[in-house]
Amino acid sequence: KLKNVSIKPCSGSFRGGTLLTAKGLHFDNSTRLLCRFGKLNVSVMAISSTEIQCKSPEHPPGFVDFGLVSDGAHVITNCAVFEYYSPPQIFSIHPSSFSFNGGTLVVVQGKTFRSD
Repeated sequence: KLKNVSIKPCSGSFRGGTLLTAKGLHFDNSTRLLCRFGKLNVSVMAISSTEIQCKSPEHPPGFVDFGLVSDGAHVITNCAVFEYYSPPQIFSIHPSSFSFNGGTLVVVQGKTFRSD
């Protein structure tokens, strides 16, 4: 049985393709291991006894339940939800040109910036 499962990151682009890494114990004891985003199961890309990876599928921005499926049984992880977010929208960058020597303060204006 899977144990001590932790997953990073717990969010990614709504376009999908975020590579998640799950760490825990006994991954190699499962005959069929999947990542579950909401109601959608996706294949695991790599597997060892302590680590797996999978990529998030496309989904509209928002939150979905997330977990692992091992031999058909749902396993809760440290990420009870996975957040799909929109990419930032950039409205302007000032100044539009600057020195190659560096040191110029650049201001980027837009919305939906993330701190992570």
